[in-house]
Amino acid sequence: MDILRRIKKSLSFHINDKLFYHQWILGFSRTDIRSIIKTKQFDPDITWLHLDDLNENRADPFLIRDGDNGYSVFYEKFFENSLEGSIWHLRLNDQLEVISDDLLMSPDHHISYPFIFNENGTIYIIPETASNSRLSVYEYNRVERSLQFRKHILDIPILDATFLKTDNKYWLFGVRKNNESDHHYESWVYTANDLLGEYTPHPMCPVKKGLKGTRAAGNFIEVDGTFYRPTQNCEEEYGKSIILYKIDELTPSQVSETDHMSIALGGNGQNAKIKRIHTINVADGLMVVDGVKRTFSLRKPYLQFRNWMRSVASSLSFIFFQCTVDAWEWAVYESVCEMEMLYVI
Repeated sequence: MDILRRIKKSLSFHINDKLFYHQWILGFSRTDIRSIIKTKQFDPDITWLHLDDLNENRADPFLIRDGDNGYSVFYEKFFENSLEGSIWHLRLNDQLEVISDDLLMSPDHHISYPFIFNENGTIYIIPETASNSRLSVYEYNRVERSLQFRKHILDIPILDATFLKTDNKYWLFGVRKNNESDHHYESWVYTANDLLGEYTPHPMCPVKKGLKGTRAAGNFIEVDGTFYRPTQNCEEEYGKSIILYKIDELTPSQVSETDHMSIALGGNGQNAKIKRIHTINVADGLMVVDGVKRTFSLRKPYLQFRNWMRSVASSLSFIFFQCTVDAWEWAVYESVCEMEMLYVI
């Protein structure tokens, strides 16, 4: 029976992988996050921004109110089979209609999770750049809709850095990978007296290990003076659901939180085809999330086969070219040797 279960699981994986696109898209809902947290019920009416290009993905959305002109959403865009993302700026009016969608950041390394921090009306964006082993702060210019570099605050590869200011102290929650451990993710907390640092690790670090409840899933949410930390649940699969933790204690000597509720998608209505979620943020009565839309397509296995054939053809061409070069080099070598022999004679 165990063998049959393994065969069934393997067959299901390959069918799911070869015949379906798994596309991260953005969703918006005018909902009361306070009610969701108090009732522990998550079933909002979400409007999803569907994409024509099934290879395109949009994830890690953060948003701010854009004055009286709607909302600004900052998110990561990437394409299937690509290892590098870029940060884009999506502008919506109050009817949630798209005004513009422009590239904001595209360095020569992977970038994602454009965390937003509002400091006395000044907007800072602190994206994840773990692949560059550095965490940097940028100031957002609302008029020019551009970013200005302020400072590198950490020179370590940290994932999904999320900030909280309380009691005049800045707290940085992030994840560091430990590939030598079965836990894989380690939650680290850093503190500073200023947003731009200097940051020092909390004495309890790592405060948590594992694939559940370590990586951040958005900004802190405050309800009646209590902070809630959205985190990812990646135990079964990446971005399976969100777990909301209630912060119980956050002091120089102690970091503690308790599981408050789970947030998952599926069910009926507009969310029926959305199977995963790993980001949630709110601003001025608008909630933004990301989710995975599963789309059946016979085009996907065809394209995969075509790319494989091209790769094989490229490899064979390289082998033929290398053999030709080797033959030429050997012919030249023999000619040189013959000339040397003639010179000696």
